[in-house]
Amino acid sequence: MIVLNELAGAGLVTPWQDKNAQYRQNALTFVQALAQLGAHPVLLINAAPYTGGVAADWWRTVAVSAEIVREDYIPASLTWKNGPFLGNRNLRNSYRQAVADLTSIGIPPNRVGLMVSFASTVGFGGRSGLQPDEAWYEVAKWQQLAAQQVAAETGIASVWPCGGGCTTPRAGSGEAVCALRLAVDALAGTVQRAKAIGTTFNASRTEGQLSALTPGLQCLVGKDALSNDAIQKLQLLTGDRETAYSALFERFVESRLTPVPTGDVLAAERAVIAQAFGGNRTAYTAALRQAHASVAIARGILGDELRRAKVEATLRAPAPSAADIQTFYTSYPDLQVRLVSAKPAPSWLGSKARGLALSQVAPDRLFALATGRADVVRTSEGSFTVKALGDALPLGAVPLGQAKPAIVAALRAFGSGAAFEQWTVGQQRSALNDALCARDDLPQPSAIDLAAYLPFLRLG
Repeated sequence: MIVLNELAGAGLVTPWQDKNAQYRQNALTFVQALAQLGAHPVLLINAAPYTGGVAADWWRTVAVSAEIVREDYIPASLTWKNGPFLGNRNLRNSYRQAVADLTSIGIPPNRVGLMVSFASTVGFGGRSGLQPDEAWYEVAKWQQLAAQQVAAETGIASVWPCGGGCTTPRAGSGEAVCALRLAVDALAGTVQRAKAIGTTFNASRTEGQLSALTPGLQCLVGKDALSNDAIQKLQLLTGDRETAYSALFERFVESRLTPVPTGDVLAAERAVIAQAFGGNRTAYTAALRQAHASVAIARGILGDELRRAKVEATLRAPAPSAADIQTFYTSYPDLQVRLVSAKPAPSWLGSKARGLALSQVAPDRLFALATGRADVVRTSEGSFTVKALGDALPLGAVPLGQAKPAIVAALRAFGSGAAFEQWTVGQQRSALNDALCARDDLPQPSAIDLAAYLPFLRLG
């Protein structure tokens, strides 16, 4: 085995200048000659290779005769700052990308390797000045475990250390500590040098590692788990795995912060059956089956609606300006409004007991009531006794002065919705920093309205 340290200008784009083209030809001829003589050449590259145009052919030809090892040096100080979950994930993703840069152009994984730095030099990856010693030794362990994970996933030929010399003895301990040897121990499944490293060293080989995920789990945050089975079942409704995955992760995060009692969900279910199916539970379950959903999925969606209403009630929406009100009034003249009374006073009447209810904000059921009739309407805010006091009219047929309270209520509702989306996306992004997800396949933080797939579940 002959290691060639290292190819200059791996990332240079084509067309190459004559000097570099000759250099590339010389390097290719060299590794081919070594291979013909029975050697196993290993060509190190210190940057992402440019693989466009004729460069791709050059890399593929080199790989016939030599193993190509990508040096991927990430400063330990940055990895440590990110913590065991995000830090390890970033290592794995960086190593995966380093491999994919080569395998994506057709180079077999068994002709690709990785080199990880254990050097103490500041500014060239490796330790990069990280203190205290125990932090550096733990990052060294993470690097090795991350490289082991990616090697197992991709089937690459080798993982190499760079700069693995031992440190000087620790003050007062009388023992020399070597980050590289610790990393090798981590790979072997032992932590024999933990006592020499110090009592604060974390010897865990599972914290932040994908090995902590049991079969069937997609994500784990603390002790809370999201299963692949749940994603696959919801995918039957959404028709898209990523949408189902993101929606369940949103629920997963929000539920930890704002739980919804089971009794409230069952009450909402009864209200849906009464309002949308005339009390016929058989018709309700048949509608769910037709949409490829189950009672459990529907209850989850009802819980989402109730939770969102709880959270929105705690978020401040800015008061709409006079210009906002005028713009809404002139832009949506065909929206329906209806004079109603309600007990208790709902948000869609501006927290008043009487006023104009505006479609798209107030429950649809209000616009189906006979004039003069009262009924109980269940929404995500709760139950209201509502009486229709007049026929529905287009917004444009009502003077702006009369319509203003309804428009203000609508704009506040839209503002609360936007505030909720900002809140939940932020909470999900924060949770991802401590999440373990299979193959580091993360959900896209978002606010997904699953009731759009089952409109009869809409609580209003």
